[in-house]
This record gives sequence, C-alpha cells and structure tokens, in this order.
Amino acid sequence: AYDVLNYLNEKKVHYRVNGLKQILITQYCPLKALKPHAITWLKQYDAKITEENPETLFICKIEDHTEHGDN
Repeated sequence: AYDVLNYLNEKKVHYRVNGLKQILITQYCPLKALKPHAITWLKQYDAKITEENPETLFICKIEDHTEHGDN
C-alpha cells in the first residue's frame, strides 16, 4: 500500500489517508467480490464495507471520505 502512496506523491496528487496499515497489495478486485490484499474503488465511501475488509485497500473521492473507518 505504501507504494501507492509513493506514486501519488511523485505525481503530486492530493489525497488523504485514514487508518492505512502496511498491507501487501497483490491484485485488483471488484467491489462485488472483495478479497484480502487487493485494491478496489468505491463510488461513495462506506465505513461498513471498509471496516469489514481491513486487508483491502479502498480508493474513493476525498469529499466522500470521512474520519470513520480505514483506507
């Protein structure tokens, strides 16, 4: 997951992180088939989904992100 942050920093992308742990990302997964060690995107932030899947990296728009939940 830290490689993703390094890439965003290199590209000067504005982002905010909440609760990021050092997890190994090995694949992409769709939201309908969440897997550990995967990255996926949320159209709208959902704390329940992120809390139930702590080994998945979720990406969402900053304005949708709250201070609750991880990633």
